[in-house]
Amino acid sequence: MNEDPSRAVWLSQARAYLRDADPVLARLIDGRPDFDPRAWLAQLPPMDLYGALLFQVTGQQLSVAATRRTLARIQALFGGRLPAPAELWPSTRASSARPACPGGRSVRFATWPNG
Repeated sequence: MNEDPSRAVWLSQARAYLRDADPVLARLIDGRPDFDPRAWLAQLPPMDLYGALLFQVTGQQLSVAATRRTLARIQALFGGRLPAPAELWPSTRASSARPACPGGRSVRFATWPNG
């Protein structure tokens, strides 16, 4: 499989920049000539803006690996895709609204204002 020439140029520039930025990074990059600073992005599920929000909120509290596992579990519950907001929050305005919780637990929230 051939690599995209523009990607190869970008990778070369990224490695050079990181190598010049820090001597520790330089040694690490020299030890791994195939180093790709964006490789972790390929391990993420395809996502829209809401999916990106889920990733960011989850990722604030967890490692990237734990976030990927959490998103994979959510995807498994929704047929291999990340759910839309309406699928997580009931459309009816109940006095004790509860979102669907992938872990099986429910979370109580305050009642809706004026509703």
